[in-house]
Amino acid sequence: LKYALTYNETKKVTMYWVATEIVKEKNLIKRAKLIKHFLKVAIYCQGCNNYNTMFCILSGLSHAAVNRLDETWARVPGKWSKVFKDLHGLLDPSRNMFKYRNLLNNAPCRSPMIPFFPVLKKDLTFIHLGIDTKVEGGLINFEKMRMVSREIQNIRKYCSTDYN
Repeated sequence: LKYALTYNETKKVTMYWVATEIVKEKNLIKRAKLIKHFLKVAIYCQGCNNYNTMFCILSGLSHAAVNRLDETWARVPGKWSKVFKDLHGLLDPSRNMFKYRNLLNNAPCRSPMIPFFPVLKKDLTFIHLGIDTKVEGGLINFEKMRMVSREIQNIRKYCSTDYN
């Protein structure tokens, strides 16, 4: 629980840092360059399989304070606007984060990986709270334990090798 709380604070700090850096810049052209820079960092994070930081950066770029800067977004080159739209599509919560899950499942074993923590937390919470631990007669629900084990094995697989 302590590490989950630390994670949530880190996520908020990263997201607000991105939004603050963009909003506090008064020069329109420099703000557009900052957006482009953060998009480059997000792409780099994706290349390093650091989906958690990538999503934090995208959340900062999607923050209402940044999103309302229409003149700034108009100055972001079309290529980078498309990159933002494509990366932001991975954040789409419809169909249980289908695009993100599809990205993880269809990629070859690309360890190490830092997955998007809220999705892992949601899956484990759903299994824990949504499925009874004991079945009829007070016996342990081994199917639930298999599901938890599968999720933990996936997490271990993501961190099975070191970064170079």
